[in-house]
Amino acid sequence: MPLVSILVPIYNVERYIERCARSVFEQTYENLEFVFADDCSPDRSVEILQRVVADYPHRAAKVRILHHEHNRGLAAARNTLVDACSTEFLFHLDSDDWIEPNAIELLVKNQLETNADIVTGQALSYKDGIEEPYKNRVISDRYEILPSVFKLELSYSVWGRLIRTCLYKDNKLKCIDGINNCEDYQIVPKLFYLAKTVSGISDYVYHYNRGNDNSYSSKAKHNLELSRQSLASYKEIETFFADKEDNLRILSRKAYIRACYTHLWVHVQNRNKQGYDMCKNYLMDYYSTLLSDIRWDKTLVRLIESNYYLMLLTLPLRRARARMAQILPIS
Repeated sequence: MPLVSILVPIYNVERYIERCARSVFEQTYENLEFVFADDCSPDRSVEILQRVVADYPHRAAKVRILHHEHNRGLAAARNTLVDACSTEFLFHLDSDDWIEPNAIELLVKNQLETNADIVTGQALSYKDGIEEPYKNRVISDRYEILPSVFKLELSYSVWGRLIRTCLYKDNKLKCIDGINNCEDYQIVPKLFYLAKTVSGISDYVYHYNRGNDNSYSSKAKHNLELSRQSLASYKEIETFFADKEDNLRILSRKAYIRACYTHLWVHVQNRNKQGYDMCKNYLMDYYSTLLSDIRWDKTLVRLIESNYYLMLLTLPLRRARARMAQILPIS
């Protein structure tokens, strides 16, 4: 049975860390190690974790708590955890979430049956007291899974997946230090592209807490810097796939452009001219690089600044995408 590392970043989660830690220490799968990265958390998170570890003496020898000397952000914490991992497989878990007691056992069982490099389990999300499935689909085809991620039909979260560690190590995959929003998106499409075999199970193994007001995703909609980081993450993947197969290159471009327009519209709604200008400049830079015809620059400005285009963004997303595809063709 392969040794699996459960990797948990910690920052400002004293309300949630006990539930998270107990869920990993109570796993039915025994061949585990537990690595936590304390990103200079200002609260009692590490103290609570250490108290919980004491309740599981049979697990204590397999627990490592790493400490950053100063707060470096989620991307750096993810990198620290992966760098410290020497096991055959790893499993990411955010410290405000928790997992089912048999989560690792179910994922490992499928991996042994399929020899997959990545095995994805299903997740339930929680917000405002509502429980619902989170972008769940069971896909075991590497060529189907990437288009589903680019179209946001499948979660691009790094958590909830059993991942062969050498995918990171052999390909030197790292999150961009300082780009903490959508940091998962910087990595997951690359992992799926580099994997030889992927698999999935229909069992719910992961519980995703969407009610943490301190998370990056909760703050991103109204924060100009986090908006910039999100677009930087999308740009990283668009660049990675720029020389790959045509369908993946086009889909990654569409995902990047969609993200730019989505953030632009949020800033319009919030009357944030600085955010609006930032997103417009991202789009202008992209199209000026992609298309040599200067008329497209002028057309793009008119589209962005016209009430007609803003009206399109109020339509249901599928109709808006279809309409955008007509007026903004992508090479």
